Amino acid sequence: SWQLAAKRLLAAAYSPRYLLATNCATAGSLFVLADCAAQRIETLAGGSSAIRAHDWRRSGRLGLIGLIGAVPAHYWYLTLDRRLPGRTPGTMLAKILLDQAVFGVCFNLAFFTALPLMEGRSWRDSLYYCRDKFPTALAVEACVWPAAQAVNFYWLPTRLRLFFVTGLAAVWDVFLSWYSHRSPPVEE
Repeated sequence: SWQLAAKRLLAAAYSPRYLLATNCATAGSLFVLADCAAQRIETLAGGSSAIRAHDWRRSGRLGLIGLIGAVPAHYWYLTLDRRLPGRTPGTMLAKILLDQAVFGVCFNLAFFTALPLMEGRSWRDSLYYCRDKFPTALAVEACVWPAAQAVNFYWLPTRLRLFFVTGLAAVWDVFLSWYSHRSPPVEE
């Protein structure tokens, strides 16, 4: 039956043997879908940043960032689990704080530097872009992810954790796509 096939597919996808490929496919797909949603929001909102037709190259660039970013994320979380084994409150708090202090900073710096380069802009423009976008994105991430991780680790049943994190990642990716392509307001 289809339910048995779905269970086997999930078991294979989340087995240690295929976990890196699953993480890459999931992150890349989430970024593409999130950008589609962000472009739709921009179109419905109108204004100067509204787009007329869907920009598939933009979605592809974000998908590539998700695909590439999944590799260091995969090894980062394996390292965290190896260096800080267990699920005690102190261990989980240490993992959450290290995740924000190290991976959150590194990913946002890489994201806001790579995106303009992928759009064909110069290194100089890319660094200015990162300087302008990075602080706000990091501040929003620091408000969202630690609380979400605490909810995920401490209050959710194990079977719901993957869905919660994936859903939140999708919402977060919509924010990143929208925010990274948002033009500053024009002063009159």
